[in-house]
Amino acid sequence: MATLKVKNLKNVERAITRNLRVKVNKIFRDKSLRSDIGDIVAADIKKQSLGTPAPATLRWRKLYQQYNKTDPKYKQNKINITFTGELLKDLSNNVKAIPTKKSFEIKQSEKLHKKYKGKSKLIGKKRSKYSDIQDGLESLGYDYLNIRDKAKSDITKKVRQRLFELLT
Repeated sequence: MATLKVKNLKNVERAITRNLRVKVNKIFRDKSLRSDIGDIVAADIKKQSLGTPAPATLRWRKLYQQYNKTDPKYKQNKINITFTGELLKDLSNNVKAIPTKKSFEIKQSEKLHKKYKGKSKLIGKKRSKYSDIQDGLESLGYDYLNIRDKAKSDITKKVRQRLFELLT
């Protein structure tokens, strides 16, 4: 019987662990993964119903939906943050990775929302930041970033799939 001793195996193990950590961090920063997560979150929000609009909101929607291109998931009598879909598009494009914590941050950006079209001109005095719109909706009790378990499960599956691809 012959015995062979492998020298410097601890260094090799550390190098492999370090390289694997770097690759996992790259997966978390990957643009396509973050985009997929944003799409899952936006689709989940569109499925939610946050209640029924107030009568004044219904009048506003009836008046302005004819002048603006509305999102396919928009329903006049349902609040689901999808009048034009611009707010959710910004949200899906603003998923930030935090590789050190192995997590993602999903929030509205500081970019400006377009003005809505009126009968003869654009309406409103100035353009609002998406983050300000989010704060306003939350102050009214519309916590649309409350991600449901199904969406969380879909995101976990997507991340798990990417990690398995790394390991194979």
